[in-house]
Amino acid sequence: MKKYICVILSMLFILISVTGHDTISASVETVFICKSGTSYAYHRKMCSGLRRCTHKIEEVTVREAIAMGNGKPCGYCYRK
Repeated sequence: MKKYICVILSMLFILISVTGHDTISASVETVFICKSGTSYAYHRKMCSGLRRCTHKIEEVTVREAIAMGNGKPCGYCYRK
């Protein structure tokens, strides 16, 4: 039993190392979405794409945005 626990903990450590801390914190990051029927991306607060929204703007987490169908980061405000 101890051997399995060590293997599982090792795999978990490797998984966290590979995916990085940013993946975990990104799911709780606050983002903004436009509540139009054609909206497909989430935005940062001061985004030029979000300023063009003529519908209600809602503040949600990344996880909630993805669940609502806005699963893609905006090309303007998330540009690297």
